[in-house]
Amino acid sequence: MASAPLGVRILPLSVEGLCFRAGGVDVLDGVSLAVAPGTRTIVLGANGAGKSVLMRLLHGLLTPT
Repeated sequence: MASAPLGVRILPLSVEGLCFRAGGVDVLDGVSLAVAPGTRTIVLGANGAGKSVLMRLLHGLLTPT
């Protein structure tokens, strides 16, 4: 897995209207969020709610639809 070059900062991070569709199913639809540096952010949800898909999208491992 590649890491960010030294000195590259990903925060603040802002996403608006993020969507992901797989197998004809909307896994995520219209997610918006903002994460500021120096803060703690928690993603909570039931099994299958899309938490791991969200993290993969935010890290660039999946391409939003």
